Amino acid sequence: MERKYNNLSSFDIFKLSDEELKDAIHEWAMEDVSLEKLLWKCYNNGVVTHGCHVGPMSYLSLSADYEVEKVKNMINSVYQTDGFSLLIAPDGGNPFSGDIFYKPDLSIVFLKTHNQKMADELLDKMSCSIDQNVVCDNDIINSFIDLYAFFSGRESDLEFRLNNNNGTYSFSVELHSGYNFDYYDNLFNNTDLVLNKNNFFCWQIVSSDLREFSKKLKEIKNVLIKNYDLDIPNKIEDNMSFNEMFRIIRRKYLSIYGDEVEYKKFSSEFEKEFHKKMEIKSNNNESGNSLWQWVVQELTLKSEQLDKMIKSMN
Repeated sequence: MERKYNNLSSFDIFKLSDEELKDAIHEWAMEDVSLEKLLWKCYNNGVVTHGCHVGPMSYLSLSADYEVEKVKNMINSVYQTDGFSLLIAPDGGNPFSGDIFYKPDLSIVFLKTHNQKMADELLDKMSCSIDQNVVCDNDIINSFIDLYAFFSGRESDLEFRLNNNNGTYSFSVELHSGYNFDYYDNLFNNTDLVLNKNNFFCWQIVSSDLREFSKKLKEIKNVLIKNYDLDIPNKIEDNMSFNEMFRIIRRKYLSIYGDEVEYKKFSSEFEKEFHKKMEIKSNNNESGNSLWQWVVQELTLKSEQLDKMIKSMN
């Protein structure tokens, strides 16, 4: 059967008709009753979802900008599950991933759902939690959501991750590139975060003591929120992440045109050219450096062109 909605495209769920919404949720749920029930619960309670999957590594991706207490209760109902993972992408995702790539995202992931039954039990727990009209008093979850709220829109190029591996909890902060590495390393030196030697752009804490872990996470959150003072970048640098470069370009297009029409044209053409270059690189066994140099050169040139347009308007 042809997929109309579950095709990696973004849909504004609130613009669909009742019949379209019914078909879309059924398709997104992949015929899983528990996931379909959860998606309807989210929709009817104002929880905005971005994506989902059921089976091995089941997940629900959503926004924590709306109905925050319901989102917290959903997380609270399952975070002690072995294999639980919570990921915050406060700057959004890959610019080629769809129209809402730049929107903050929170993903609830189950790394050890080895069968449908396990996945459904966890999805059902989250569905039930949405009906709980209570304020979440879990410091781990509150600290995590506070970080989501603070870093959303700041273009920090950071991601935050919470994992439960058989009762051992870890919290990590991951930087997408070497840009501002020294700044973050100095900032995190004021906390219990330790640089992960196996991942040079990742700092973390690990503990099997939930109370100790909760206390450390709260302290880290307070230090980051109190001391973070980076400005949003406006100039392309060659050690920036691909995502950050595109966010800069998008902001400049919006500043000039007021909407995303022209930006989407540029992004679409760039993506086509990028994949052509990738294919050529692969066929010719070229190094990745040449492709990256092309990306930086093209985006720097476009950024400078947009700067001139902005200047001429003032």
